[in-house]
Amino acid sequence: MILTIIFTLVLVGLIRRFILYKIDKRILKGVAELENGKDFKNWKPDKREKTIKSLKLIEYDICVIGGGSTGVGCALDAVTRGLKVALIEAMDLSYGTSSKSTKLLHGGVRYLDKALSKLNFGQFKLVKNALFERRGVMRIAPYLTSVIPIMVPIYSKMKLIYFYILLTLYDWLAWKKAVGRSYFLTKKATELNFKNLRKDYLIGSMVYYDGAMDDARINVMLGVTSAFYGADICNYVKFIEFVKEKGVIKKAIVLDVISQTKFAIKVKVFISAVGSFTDKVRNQNIQTENIMVHSKGTHITCNSIYGPRGMGLVDTCTDDNRMMFLIPWMDKLVTGSTEIKGELNLKQKPNKDEIQFLIDEVQKYNSSKIKIKNVTASWSGLRPFVKSRSDNTNTETLIRSYKSIDDRNGLITITGGKWTTYKEAAREAVDLAVVSYNLNTKNESLTEHIRILGSKYFSKDLFTHLSLLYNVNKVFAKHLQDTYGDKAFKVYEYTKTYPGILSKKYNYRIGEIYYQIDYEFAVKPGDVLNRRLRIGFLDVYEAKKVGPKVIKIMSDYFNWDDERISKEIKDFKDELETMGLLELMEFKNEK
Repeated sequence: MILTIIFTLVLVGLIRRFILYKIDKRILKGVAELENGKDFKNWKPDKREKTIKSLKLIEYDICVIGGGSTGVGCALDAVTRGLKVALIEAMDLSYGTSSKSTKLLHGGVRYLDKALSKLNFGQFKLVKNALFERRGVMRIAPYLTSVIPIMVPIYSKMKLIYFYILLTLYDWLAWKKAVGRSYFLTKKATELNFKNLRKDYLIGSMVYYDGAMDDARINVMLGVTSAFYGADICNYVKFIEFVKEKGVIKKAIVLDVISQTKFAIKVKVFISAVGSFTDKVRNQNIQTENIMVHSKGTHITCNSIYGPRGMGLVDTCTDDNRMMFLIPWMDKLVTGSTEIKGELNLKQKPNKDEIQFLIDEVQKYNSSKIKIKNVTASWSGLRPFVKSRSDNTNTETLIRSYKSIDDRNGLITITGGKWTTYKEAAREAVDLAVVSYNLNTKNESLTEHIRILGSKYFSKDLFTHLSLLYNVNKVFAKHLQDTYGDKAFKVYEYTKTYPGILSKKYNYRIGEIYYQIDYEFAVKPGDVLNRRLRIGFLDVYEAKKVGPKVIKIMSDYFNWDDERISKEIKDFKDELETMGLLELMEFKNEK
């Protein structure tokens, strides 16, 4: 009997592996056919004006509303199936929550902790799916993702037993998709890796491995890659309302935020991927019960000396009884996040209480005092939770799984989820659109193996070739590699055509601005400084300092008049306030 069961399990496993192998082989063949004849080296996106003209004239199979991670994921999935696709975003790609993560590409140790402590199978399933998807995202965005070790300081024997079990289970759930195996560090080894760590009652630490990412740039490059394969991607186009015939949506009225002109887009089916604004868009179509719960999460960026050397750190129990992360990112330390009930507002701002809470949590693990001058940015985002029951609004008990809904009259909604599972969510939404609205595709979903632009010829030693070929400083060459992948050579040519330093502190060049305008849909100063160069997330004071230089360059490039320049100065100032500028300045003045 036992032998029969073992034989059956082995046979089922072998059959499953064979099926997955055949599917993978079929997808890879489809990707090869799709890439055949594509000019990866010389392609350039259409100018925004031409894209707007296309939006007015073409009838699309699918129009995606929302340019966050799931939205651009839907656009890329749909266009690589051979569909005619448009995407509109009211602000910039990744303007909202998708650029305001903890910079982790993870299954979720925190969610696994909830699964064990509350015996919640839904959380357990979320972690397993996310761990599976994590490896896939790292494969398609190799230059914007990495593997990092994360330390869990242990101050009691019971905690050691618990986290040994928890992290071993985390490894097991990832199985062959694991990016590393957890291990125990002695007290001495822990102290060597984190010299400022509070040592009272310290036993040692557990270390596990997870993924890290540049969230905003992955989001932007997914949009650029969608355009490369034929989608019309346009930021600063705001959805206004649906237009119906006999109850069926035929088009949408949208506003070009830049020119302040309205026009209609004709589409067979719309996919709403607007995160926390899901209810607002759905209620433009049908009157229905709200399904979203908004959770505001705030982060701070501070000096890397407050975390372990080359490692992240898990705060296992914050003062509000949660887990929190300290993650090394671009030579800084990102700490977060808080979790409080949020109000629906596109321009989320951190407040002083949230910033102080995060500083206090970092201080708990540091023997040296945290200096406010070393806290250089703070930002907030709204996590989109889907209610599991109509009366459940407690985000601690809700699961960060995604949900797709077909209103059966031309609108599909995809909402919820997390960064790691964006491909899976997008695939489900496009599958639903194809089946429900009889869309003719050339092939199945290929996004499991569609790499973002900059990955085709990427290698981790690409910066050394750039440095030797052009006699470039290795630090700057590494920055170009880690930001642009194999496009580093093209960006370097731009820095020669448009010479000059943008930021001495962070070694950014003027030429990068021009490249991002031409190749990455940058339209406004915040697009460059916050979501493509990420200066606002790293150092809001430096972003403020170099902002006028970027505004001048963009005003000359786009021929802005005085009225437009004044508007851009105001908009940029407002955006810096969402990066904690006013709150941090008040903190400094108080200290």
